[in-house]
Amino acid sequence: NSTGATQNIIMGYRAANSLTSGAKNVLMGGKDTAYNLTTGAENVALGYSAGYSGNNTGGVYIGAYSGPSGSAGHTNEIVIGKSAIGKGSNTVDLVYLGRIRYSCLAFMVLL
Repeated sequence: NSTGATQNIIMGYRAANSLTSGAKNVLMGGKDTAYNLTTGAENVALGYSAGYSGNNTGGVYIGAYSGPSGSAGHTNEIVIGKSAIGKGSNTVDLVYLGRIRYSCLAFMVLL
């Protein structure tokens, strides 16, 4: 479906199915990775259906079914973990050890 999308790396069945003009995205996984991304740029989605919904910029979605918060237009949203859902622009959501969520501050301390 891409009409003007450039500099993207896309792998997977129906990955980036709706992409029309987004650029510089890395979208890899099984079925439906970044399926609804149309114009978002500089996103990374890795995992089965990762980043399925949303149209964001600079987002990172790692893990099966991980995805952006409900609305589109966010920037710098980082989501890591199976079925983790983002919290919006400039946030980090790390799911670890049985669905315990760590904030960005706690994540930094863990490093």
